[in-house]
Amino acid sequence: MQLVGEGPGAGGTWQAASPADGEDDFRRGPRRRGRALEEAIYRSALEELAEHGFDGLSIERIAQRAGTGKSAIYRRWATKLELVVATLAEAFPAPGPAVTTGDLRDDLLVFHRRMAQALGGTLGAALRANIGQHRQHPELAAALQERILAPRHRILGELLAAGAERGEVRPGALTPECIEAGPALVRQHFIENGEPPSDEDVRLLVDNILIPMLRATPGP
Repeated sequence: MQLVGEGPGAGGTWQAASPADGEDDFRRGPRRRGRALEEAIYRSALEELAEHGFDGLSIERIAQRAGTGKSAIYRRWATKLELVVATLAEAFPAPGPAVTTGDLRDDLLVFHRRMAQALGGTLGAALRANIGQHRQHPELAAALQERILAPRHRILGELLAAGAERGEVRPGALTPECIEAGPALVRQHFIENGEPPSDEDVRLLVDNILIPMLRATPGP
């Protein structure tokens, strides 16, 4: 059973499973239910993304990896897009809350190092395999912006606002351009180098780019 219209640009709904699909053949060991089953599906979908990318993602292989039937996936996610976005959102560490250390530099280091660390392992491999997909699948890019990037930008904005209240951040720096610059540079390093920035890379980013940008006095 395949996604209706599965292939480049497709985001259709899954076809309904039928008994002839032999979904029971995919189950291995004790049958998972509830959260345990969802976690198994998320892990399997992430591995599938890392190996085959968005266009090559197969619901049948995900079911086999997770040790479940395809109908268990059909019931939870109506489209391939929904499954992929939910999988990536689950794989990223939770973005908040915005708990400041009381020091701008420390806040920036903690935030961007945490983001960099999240880009390692299977999640990083899945993201690398899908670089450039935003051009073919703008709906995927929009969903990832809403579910993954926007909440993290909001948290970073709150940390910078706290810095402004302490007098560490100039008010003119509380703009989307300044807030999103650090995360964008972390992603760019990841794309160009094929690996997340190291702790030292993040330190250089914070000390040489972000701190001067946020604290600098605007020119005439």
